Amino acid sequence: MNKHSLATIIQEGSRLLSEVMRTYPRHRSQQPSRAPVASKEEGLTTDETIALPTTEETVAELRRRLGKELYRLEMDLQGGARFAGKPCDCLEHKHKLGLEATTEELMSYETDPVYGKIINWLNLHEYPPKEVLKHPPEYFQKLAPELRRFRKRVMGTESPQALLKKEVKNVNEASSVSTFQDREA
Repeated sequence: MNKHSLATIIQEGSRLLSEVMRTYPRHRSQQPSRAPVASKEEGLTTDETIALPTTEETVAELRRRLGKELYRLEMDLQGGARFAGKPCDCLEHKHKLGLEATTEELMSYETDPVYGKIINWLNLHEYPPKEVLKHPPEYFQKLAPELRRFRKRVMGTESPQALLKKEVKNVNEASSVSTFQDREA
């Protein structure tokens, strides 16, 4: 079976899965769920509960992770799939594992067709180092905009700033403000 046939089968399977998931009833809790936690402290057992993330928080974090993985692959493509002028093996399995796992997990939460397109793209663009050598760096650089479009669709923006966790962004914003204020003094 060639890559094109496999990609077509995967794309059709993704479409069917999306259709099933669209009609599948789900409860999207906006309230954090609670999980029981048993703790032993000095021979005593107490039952406590801890807050778990809401579905919305989980999906937001998974999108951020997927955006980061897409960005990493995009940067390797911009580098011509080479490090120090030598072919990189990252286009064979490294990026595929993280992207595929995160994309498939997101597919269980929402039915955006971009997820099937990402998996399809990954299956069509696997390059072991010997294959990388058959193409000039410009070949891989021309693939990078496709990843950027996927990232924009997943994140809603092309800005790498969106890939940072909210807490980190707030710290960076606060430090840049204080730095600016220090310069003014």
